[in-house]
Amino acid sequence: MARTGEGIYIRKDGRVEGRFIASRDENGKARYKAVYGASKAEVREKLDAEKRALFGPPSPHEGKAFYDVAEEWLKEIKGVVASTTYDRYSDTLERDIYPEYRDTLMKDVTETEINRFLKVAPELAGKRGRTIKNSTLQIIRAVMSSIIQYASESGEKPDISYEVQSYEELSPAEIEMICLRAKFNRSPEMLSALLALYCGMRIGEICALSSDDVDLERMEIYIHCTAHRVRNPDPQSEKKTAVIVEELPRKTQIRRVNVPEAMRGYIEEFLFPGRMLIRNKDGNAPVDPRTLEGRLCRILEAFRMDNINYERLRKTYVN
Repeated sequence: MARTGEGIYIRKDGRVEGRFIASRDENGKARYKAVYGASKAEVREKLDAEKRALFGPPSPHEGKAFYDVAEEWLKEIKGVVASTTYDRYSDTLERDIYPEYRDTLMKDVTETEINRFLKVAPELAGKRGRTIKNSTLQIIRAVMSSIIQYASESGEKPDISYEVQSYEELSPAEIEMICLRAKFNRSPEMLSALLALYCGMRIGEICALSSDDVDLERMEIYIHCTAHRVRNPDPQSEKKTAVIVEELPRKTQIRRVNVPEAMRGYIEEFLFPGRMLIRNKDGNAPVDPRTLEGRLCRILEAFRMDNINYERLRKTYVN
């Protein structure tokens, strides 16, 4: 068959055949669908009809490269998702997805292609000196599926849920030991552990907590901010990352939590109007959540209390 362009062929018997990729198998091999007609114009019409029936109306991103659509998607979600989430998505694109799909046409990136890529991604990353964990593969799936949904503008949201790691709640003996250690080790780290255990606060919320957010008359804490480490927004700075405090997203319920009366004296020792409750070494800068968790783990490990983190503390409160 002599190819005349557009995926249209003139057969030896004089008929005109048109082909297009209808799907791909798990190995990425193309599966074609063919239509026939007496002329190229007739075949073009049939091809358009078959594509519309199979894929729906043409996307406004038809013909664009995956990179261009992904960058548009990043601009769309910036300011909507948390800064840490945005950084995670951006880094995943730069490190793991763009090296393979930067110049690929958006229409060729399908859910089947994602499934194929996830199988070979660890090997491809290894050639670049990177190790990919299962959690990273889940983020890759979430990002690529979201970009497909954005490009199609179909309104049908793909399943991009993550596998959430489960944590066991503390045993009564572990709770008793933490309270005992907090009694004789009155430190910001142990205060943060009590806030997670008895107020259900997340570690980012604890790091962002100001003394002014604590009302000891009502024994309440007002939670409206969270702290996290992100890429430094100042390009002139020597530090690549910075700890920032942000208002909680609108979709997150801003809440007040009750503080047990037994914690009044403990909290009073760290209250200082206008400053953070859990302060950094310079006096008022927010503590990095990872740094705070590391300090708490080292304190508890010294008392042979391993595998205790803020997620377990908070889960115990929730349950």
